[in-house]
Amino acid sequence: MPSTTIANVIIVGGNSQQDQALIDLVNDYFKAVETTQDLKQVCKLMLEPKSKLFVFIGNTLGICLASYYKCLSVIKKSAHCEHKVVTAIPRKYEHEAFQAYQDHVIDDYLVCRPIYEKNRTVQVLQKQLHELKQTKVANYSLAGFLDASTHYSDELIALITEGLAEKHKKNSKLQSISQTTELYLEDAIKQIQQQRIPQLNFDDLLQTLVAPPYLLPVDVSQSIKQKTTELLHYAFELLQNETGLANSSFEPPIQLDNEGIENNHTGILELSETEPGILLVEDDVLSLQLSKTLFAKRSVALDTASNGNSALRKINEKQYSLILMDINLPDSSGVHVVESTIGGDGPNKKTPFIMLSGNKSKSMVDEAIKTGATGYLVKPLKSASIDKLFARFKLSGKTTD
Repeated sequence: MPSTTIANVIIVGGNSQQDQALIDLVNDYFKAVETTQDLKQVCKLMLEPKSKLFVFIGNTLGICLASYYKCLSVIKKSAHCEHKVVTAIPRKYEHEAFQAYQDHVIDDYLVCRPIYEKNRTVQVLQKQLHELKQTKVANYSLAGFLDASTHYSDELIALITEGLAEKHKKNSKLQSISQTTELYLEDAIKQIQQQRIPQLNFDDLLQTLVAPPYLLPVDVSQSIKQKTTELLHYAFELLQNETGLANSSFEPPIQLDNEGIENNHTGILELSETEPGILLVEDDVLSLQLSKTLFAKRSVALDTASNGNSALRKINEKQYSLILMDINLPDSSGVHVVESTIGGDGPNKKTPFIMLSGNKSKSMVDEAIKTGATGYLVKPLKSASIDKLFARFKLSGKTTD
C-alpha cells in the first residue's frame, strides 16, 4: 500500500481473511501504515533513517523470525533505522513467543487468527511506538528462548544470534560514547568558567548531538544538548568579555577527517565578488548553531530554515548560490523540497542542492540525487567540507579574521 507519507507501522505478510481483520484494525487506529509481502521492500524500509515498527504476520513464530532476521542479515553492513519488531502468530505458538519476548528476540507479540483482544493489539503497538523515542539497551540472552525452541533449525538459531549481537553492539557503542561525553561536558563547563580552554572530544560530542533521538534515552539526549548549550553560552560570554565585540562567534578547534563531497553536478557557477547567498535547512537547533559557526568567518549571506514549509517559502522568494538541505525534516523531507524546487519555475530551479545526512545510509540520498540534487555531505559539517564546497562551486565567501 504505497503512500506519500513515510510509514511508522509496517505490516509484513498477512494473506488470509483473518489477517485482514488485524490489518484493518491497525489502519483504523494508526496513521502512516504500510503493508507489504516483499522482504526486499522490508530491507529498503529498514535502510530509511526514520524509526519504524514492523509487525510480522506468520503461520508460525519461526516463519516470522526467519523473515525478520534474514532482512537484518542482509542490511547488517549498512546504517539502518532504529525499529521495533512485533510478531503476530496463532495462539498455539504463544509459549514460544512469550519466551522470545522475555529474551528480547522480539519486542512483543500479538495473538491473531483470530484476534482475541483488540484492545491489547492497540496497546502493544502504541507502547512500542512510544518506546522508539526512549530506547534502552536490552540485556540480550537466548538461554530461555533456546530451551523453548529446540525444534528450530541450527541455521535459524545462528541467524537470530548474529542479529541480536549486531543490535547489542550498535546500541552499546553509542550509549558508552554518550555517557563519557556527558561527563566531559560537565568538566569542560567548569574549565571555561575558570577561563581555561576546555578539553573535550568534539568528535564524540558531534556524533552524539546528530544521533537520531531514538538511539539515546530521552534524559541522556536532553542532558547532553542542555550542557552543550550551556558550554556555548559561557564560550560566547568569555569571548565578548575579552574582545568587547557583542556579536563575536565561537568555533571550537574541531579536528575531524573530511567525509568528502560526492557530486554529479555538471554546471559551473561564475565566481562572484559579492557575498554568495546560502540557505541552510536544518531542524535540530544545536546542529544548526554548530553549522552556523563554520560560516561565521566567511563573507556569506546565510539564511536558515528549520522545516520544509519555511525552506520552500524562502526558496521561492530569493535566489541562492547554494542550498544545504537536511534529509529529514519535521513536516516534510528534503527530497520533497528538492523535487518541488527543481520541478517548478522558481528562482532556484538550477541552484545546486547539497543534501545533509546524519548517517551513512545512502538510500534517501540516492533518491534525492535521482530527483536532481547535486551531491551530499555526512553531518556534522566540517570546515574542510565547506572549503571544498566553495572551491567546487567557485563561491567567493572570503574568510574573515
